[in-house]
Amino acid sequence: MPASTPGAARSALVLRPRHGVAARDCAFAHVDGLVMLLRGPDQPAVAGDLEPIGPDGCDHSSRRERFRLTAQIDDRAPGAYAIRYGYAAANGAEIFTPADLAWAGPSLRRLAAGMECLATREGRTEDLAETALRLARVLRLDAIAVLDVPAPGDWLRPRHPVLAAGATASPAAILDGLRAVVARLHADCARRAGRAAA
Repeated sequence: MPASTPGAARSALVLRPRHGVAARDCAFAHVDGLVMLLRGPDQPAVAGDLEPIGPDGCDHSSRRERFRLTAQIDDRAPGAYAIRYGYAAANGAEIFTPADLAWAGPSLRRLAAGMECLATREGRTEDLAETALRLARVLRLDAIAVLDVPAPGDWLRPRHPVLAAGATASPAAILDGLRAVVARLHADCARRAGRAAA
């Protein structure tokens, strides 16, 4: 599947790992993904090299502005799970309305068909890195960027480092980078829960 059309703004699936809640006997972490624009011709090195799409950014015509990916990680299993993707409701609402369905329905069907096509051709996967790469290909994005894990309670800043970035056409570094982030979050969750990683 080709990336975006020549001359169009280059876009990337940006994966934002973060620590979640921790209790006495468990700890969680999350990876959220959204589509952003690349500010320059090179792969991003810091979060400031990425630009929002939509109401606070540009490219308002793109349905990509409401695309979201989520996954969860904990101290009990080494891989990410509860991987979900789709489109956010309008204006950040928690309820997906009939108007949202009319807006996102055709895009959801195309997304599901594209992912099913790749699953048929390349096999099914439960791996977050492979799922993210496939989503980027189906959405015809130019790149994937994996941000570094912020310290608990810290917010992303323009100088926040990108751990791995690359074109969707040559994904080895991206896959390795995201898998390393998942492993790091898993180990962090185990440490925060006070036990050895599974």
